[in-house]
Amino acid sequence: MLEELEAQLATLPAGAIKHDMEPGFEVMAQWIQSLDRNRRAKVLSQLPLWLQESQGWHSRAALEMAIRVGDESLLTAAVHEARRRGIVDLDLASGEQYPDWLMFHLHLLSTISRWSGDCGEEVRAYLSDLHAGVSATSHSRRLLAIRSWLTECCHRRGGSTTMPHGSSVEPRPQEARISPIPELSC
Repeated sequence: MLEELEAQLATLPAGAIKHDMEPGFEVMAQWIQSLDRNRRAKVLSQLPLWLQESQGWHSRAALEMAIRVGDESLLTAAVHEARRRGIVDLDLASGEQYPDWLMFHLHLLSTISRWSGDCGEEVRAYLSDLHAGVSATSHSRRLLAIRSWLTECCHRRGGSTTMPHGSSVEPRPQEARISPIPELSC
């Protein structure tokens, strides 16, 4: 079934996904949504295999499918995969690329930040565990801690930020109020 899902990319014009997988993710999600209940369940049950890939676009595609078709079990499987990959104390030199495990965590945080509705207890625990590392000395732990905190804040407030006068609106960058770290309150 995953081969059929990947084959949907061939329906796009040549070069459509050369620099941006967004059209590919969209066509794959549309295909999944067009399937009958049993076939859709089968595809979604196989997508956690793509999460386990350490390189390439499959793990990111699985994360995108989770959000685009609203599959909480796939999101939970992604959290399990993130925990399996772990976090390594890492300080990168200038210009050095992030390792695959760190990119997976960052893509997962992006997915969680765009999730509508409740993410579930496993996801909330994952975010809490990540932002507990805010006082760490390694770049990787601090980066994930700060990103998880921002993800929590964004998700709690539905993408809006509390403004100085108390109303909840989409902020302009100079108006956003974010509590200082290490308190990590939204």
